[in-house]
Amino acid sequence: MPDENKPPAEYRHPLSKGGCKHSNDAAQSEKDGSRPWRGVTDDMVADALVKSAGIIYRAAELVGLDRHAVARRISKSAKLKKIQQGIVEKVLDMAEAQVIKYISNGDKDMIRFYLNNKGRERGYGNRIDLGIARDAEPPRIIDDITDAEVVCEASDSEA
Repeated sequence: MPDENKPPAEYRHPLSKGGCKHSNDAAQSEKDGSRPWRGVTDDMVADALVKSAGIIYRAAELVGLDRHAVARRISKSAKLKKIQQGIVEKVLDMAEAQVIKYISNGDKDMIRFYLNNKGRERGYGNRIDLGIARDAEPPRIIDDITDAEVVCEASDSEA
């Protein structure tokens, strides 16, 4: 008798575009010893990452895997990590070029954004000063303080 709470193995989520299989497929593949990514090479994933601008969800659709399988594959492969990081850096460079273009055209909102984020060292931006010097010792964690120190600190502050 089939379990009423589980969808059939061939079930696909109605929002998937055919690439994302339901978890029952992964469970079935574990039973028969296969892997859902069998046949998908690192080169195929790398090509999909390039075509999708490093967006894992889109890359997964291109190779016919679910997002989590591709993310796991990337996390286990130094080559794929490097490729994805390179793509992200390239996209950030393109975005920064557009920011500079808007600044050159006098866009006040973009100028404010840039100064808030990149001009902090020169005193621009909405900085919250916590009063801790950069070279200062980090504050002690309360769990590290003994009961005797707490009593001593309390008596010092009352005096």
